Amino acid sequence: MPEPDLDAQWHDALAGLTELALTRVTVVAMPPPNNSGLVRAGFGAMLSVTGTLGRMIEPEGRGRDVLQFPVGDPDGGGAGGGFGISRPAFRGFTRTGSGWLAIELDGLHIMLRPVATAGAEPDQGS
Repeated sequence: MPEPDLDAQWHDALAGLTELALTRVTVVAMPPPNNSGLVRAGFGAMLSVTGTLGRMIEPEGRGRDVLQFPVGDPDGGGAGGGFGISRPAFRGFTRTGSGWLAIELDGLHIMLRPVATAGAEPDQGS
């Protein structure tokens, strides 16, 4: 039986992804680092894609345990990439202080954050 905290984090992850739907984001995926902070596959083991995060897709026959999220250019008519998350592989979710959503899966970390819009002033703090 899954830990209650992990269930809450799963729902928080879905809420965070829903909040970002139809927003221009950067998505970074990489293997999780080891205890020393190193990625097993070394440099170059990261994938980064920037585009508009599409709405969640539930693949037919899989239910809400496997979800897909296209990333692309809605004006260009297609997805340039995307990612999927699986409830059985889900290991945690956090929001970083710098605005990233961090989704930990068994064997893969996915990080997302909104892309600053042109002309937006950086937050200088108050």
